Amino acid sequence: MNMSENIHTIKEVMEVIQKINKLQNQIDNPNRTKIIEALREAQVFAPFEIRMLEIFQGDIKLLPPENFSNDDLYRKLFQYKQGLINYCIQKIGNEAYKSLFEKNL
Repeated sequence: MNMSENIHTIKEVMEVIQKINKLQNQIDNPNRTKIIEALREAQVFAPFEIRMLEIFQGDIKLLPPENFSNDDLYRKLFQYKQGLINYCIQKIGNEAYKSLFEKNL
């Protein structure tokens, strides 16, 4: 990986960390409209990782977020957050992810 690719990857991971923080904000202070927005934004970055978690945890229906109950939407916040974390770790490794995440709290 050259310097330009490294910079691009770090910028992308930083953006994903912002989405992780947005999901965490909805875990802490849920609002249906903002949860749906946060889930959609998360899916842009890590659709594969999120879908694998959903399938692994028994969510086999592909529905738009608006079709889920409030309880299901809240539960999905944790799936999507973990999917984004997995995506970051895959991109830059666990230690680098932890370091960047701590700097962005």
